[in-house]
Amino acid sequence: MLAMPNIGEYIIPAVIGWAVGSILSNIWPPIGSFVSGVFSLPYKKIASNWNTEYKEKDENGNLVTSYEAVKIFQFMGFLRGEITSKSDPKNNFVFHGFIKKNIVNCTFKGKASESLVGSGAFQLALFESKEIMSGIVHWFDKDHNCVDSSKYKWIKA
Repeated sequence: MLAMPNIGEYIIPAVIGWAVGSILSNIWPPIGSFVSGVFSLPYKKIASNWNTEYKEKDENGNLVTSYEAVKIFQFMGFLRGEITSKSDPKNNFVFHGFIKKNIVNCTFKGKASESLVGSGAFQLALFESKEIMSGIVHWFDKDHNCVDSSKYKWIKA
């Protein structure tokens, strides 16, 4: 005589498969759209060396032009880099941010310090030539104990 199959052997895997399938069908669309969105962001490649200039007040309160050297590292639309003052090479900053379309948004802080002094943010627009970026920078100025800002111009080195 033929043995009757155990119905539990078929029902339990079917229920587990149905539960996992219904959970994944609700989770996968948001994950899928996020992953496809990250890989298709309209970003420009700007990883390179740049020279910057901006105006700041000296110890006497006079406006002077300051110059920096910048090295940008880029992974897709995400940016990080180092900024070095040309007048004081010990004055280094690190920054991180992102680029979307032709707009760069970053925050920076002193490389060796966790203090707010010298920290700030900048926003730049990348010109079509991809050789110049221009925008504005804001930072906490230790000499004047206030937030200062200036036009910020970047030229590809």
